[in-house]
Amino acid sequence: AKKVFRCCKVARYDAPSFRDMGFVRDMGGIGAHNEEDYRTVVEFANRPWAFNVDCKAQCLERTFEGAEKKPPVKLLIFDFDGALTLYTFMPEDPRCSTDLKFTPNDPVKQRYVQYNFETPYLEGSRVEQLVSLLNSLADDPDTGERRVLAILTINEAGAIAVLNVLRMAGLANSFSAIWTLSTRIGQPGGVYQEGKEWKTFTLPQQIAEGHYKPSVIQSILASPSAWFPQLSGNAPETQVLTDLSLPNIVLVDDERETSS
Repeated sequence: AKKVFRCCKVARYDAPSFRDMGFVRDMGGIGAHNEEDYRTVVEFANRPWAFNVDCKAQCLERTFEGAEKKPPVKLLIFDFDGALTLYTFMPEDPRCSTDLKFTPNDPVKQRYVQYNFETPYLEGSRVEQLVSLLNSLADDPDTGERRVLAILTINEAGAIAVLNVLRMAGLANSFSAIWTLSTRIGQPGGVYQEGKEWKTFTLPQQIAEGHYKPSVIQSILASPSAWFPQLSGNAPETQVLTDLSLPNIVLVDDERETSS
């Protein structure tokens, strides 16, 4: 598969003492240690041509044919584990993986929001910062056109579980679709938002069983409706994703090799 031309690499780190968990290896999370992350990602989505592979920023645009035309960003694909979350803790309740409207009690919800999304390293609410970031990314300030946000992650618990953890933090509605690779048998690998309702769907099987994210992106380019079922109707994503090409996509991930 071709390299992704535009990507944001989220920093990873080991935490000597994370809350009451002790030592936790390979944590991440946009803005977990530096609030400049939020501004950097927004600026990159707005003007990716201002970043290049030689600069020290974590966001970069590789050289590609047609780069001089400055194609806009239309689709941002986020990893979940270590990009949106600091580290991913999934509820043990089996309903989290099967019930689209799973709602735990407040103490349980607060615990998972705190451990998955809030950072102990900076003051203030990281969840509020993420909400602001996602809202800022949803619209192109130059054209006024909407951008589409999606999640692509490897998670055995499946897409419903990822959706429910996002819902606990009030982050789910920013996304049009969630795709999970290597999902346990019987758990949906895809969910999409149509209107204000979330629905499940089946991912293309050969891709869903793999781990290689660039292959997913090539499949999206070949058949967007296979990954965004709402495109078969009059969803607002339809206009945004028309004539989608690789330079229109930004991958936000904590694994550098996923963009190569």
